[in-house]
Amino acid sequence: KIKLIKDNFSKIFKKRNYHEVMFRRINTYLIKNKLIDGNIIDLGAWMGDNSIPWAMNLSHTIYAIDPSPNNIKYIEEMAKLNNIINIKTIQKAISDKNEIISTDNKIDHCTFNKKGGKTKIEAVSLDYLYSEGYIDNIAYIHLDVEGFESNVINGSKKIIKLFNPIISFEQHLN
Repeated sequence: KIKLIKDNFSKIFKKRNYHEVMFRRINTYLIKNKLIDGNIIDLGAWMGDNSIPWAMNLSHTIYAIDPSPNNIKYIEEMAKLNNIINIKTIQKAISDKNEIISTDNKIDHCTFNKKGGKTKIEAVSLDYLYSEGYIDNIAYIHLDVEGFESNVINGSKKIIKLFNPIISFEQHLN
């Protein structure tokens, strides 16, 4: 059981099993059948609705990566409340290279683009995070990046070649 912080996020967190059902079933299958033997990248970690339960059920490190300081703070508070020590939060936007990307939405839950927008943010690649020692031994990459999937994968070629991780992602066809 997950202890929840008494706030608005907790109402959403309680309903997590009813959202992205097939995506969650795939993740659960991979974990239950021990097909993941190494660290996990939860990219677009949002409020930790995947990172928290995974960390409670696995001994490997869960890298919860999200550009929002509010989301990262929430994940850290939830980890502390639940005595979780194997989550490493990384407050970064991820792209195919180190660059400035944009959004017209609130950074807590948004879609990024390279064309411009009201809010600009510095992004790095997953390969950069690996080369700088932020992440290692990647067995699984979980992408929920609202249409930026191909950019993220293109910036992950080194870690894909080195670790051959399983990659799951939500596909935005538009």
